[in-house]
Amino acid sequence: MAVHFANVPEVEALLGLMLSLPSVAIILSAALFGVMAERFGRMPMLMIALSLYAMGGASGLFADTMTSILIGRIVLGVGVAGTMTIAMMLAGELWNGPARMKFMGKQSATMSLGGVVFITFGGFLAEISWRGAFALYLLALPVAVLALMYIKPQPKPHKRAGGQKVPLDWGVCLKIGALGFMTMAIFYVIPVRLPFVLADIGVTSTAVSGMILASVTLSGVLTSMNFQRIGRALSPIAIYAVCFGLFAIGYGLIGTATTVFQIVIGTLTTGLALGAIMPNQNSWLMSVIAPEARGRAAGLMTTFVFLGQFCGPMFAGLLGMFLSLKGIFIAFALVAASISALLFFVARISAGNAAASADRV
Repeated sequence: MAVHFANVPEVEALLGLMLSLPSVAIILSAALFGVMAERFGRMPMLMIALSLYAMGGASGLFADTMTSILIGRIVLGVGVAGTMTIAMMLAGELWNGPARMKFMGKQSATMSLGGVVFITFGGFLAEISWRGAFALYLLALPVAVLALMYIKPQPKPHKRAGGQKVPLDWGVCLKIGALGFMTMAIFYVIPVRLPFVLADIGVTSTAVSGMILASVTLSGVLTSMNFQRIGRALSPIAIYAVCFGLFAIGYGLIGTATTVFQIVIGTLTTGLALGAIMPNQNSWLMSVIAPEARGRAAGLMTTFVFLGQFCGPMFAGLLGMFLSLKGIFIAFALVAASISALLFFVARISAGNAAASADRV
């Protein structure tokens, strides 16, 4: 693509913008999709979202100017926002309790594996033509057909007497959303900075770097597939506490690494945390929010997650003005450890209060 648009002024900056624009579009549109899904129904809005996903993503197959490609990336981001928001809503409505935990764990694992598979296939298609990878976005169309075939239409949300909607619990949304933001802000240091750490210790092969980055995803599949068991053993806050502790250990290992083996152990540890934390936040949110407000809650959660993805590299860049590459990982390890300690304290207090209430009963 860089070669094709070599004559375009500031093409490198525009290519970077191509990567960030979808996240900006998601941040700006996810909450709106949640509101619209509550108003007009889940399935109609899901069909619109998947159509936008396919149109925006596949626009690179035909776009002849950099401007048209950037517009396509914005449309793609809007489609992603709607798809993720409504998928979370549907998961909250179609399953309950342990069944919801099991599904959300499998969903997280599928998303992780899908990322690895599609990046791999995208690379092969890009070898044929720089436009080839854009064809993968067209797979959203058969997904839309399958959704119409197998997902039963959900009823529109009920309103209270007088026609008023059930209010959104902002306290719960902000609490879980803030944890989702911090999760992504911390995690996204790895894809942005880890390749440079690997280069510093002598790893120059892009294939090896790619496999090490993929190890994060693959280890996450293990905890995602077993999330139902994890959710039975620990409360949502305790799961967060353990996962941020694993983030701290993983980043600490990377920040002090002198060998590739130590970095791999760090990425595997980080992946275990990510694999549990993603289904945990979605399952927790859908279990405590009123069914009539799930659209707004899911939209806010999607916004917080992608805002964290957007801000994480910026935080790392600011720290990079004062710290070395490994120092950045150490700093994020300390942040994760602090959050973990705070959450363990909160989980302990919550467990104590629950036990005291049970004794009084």
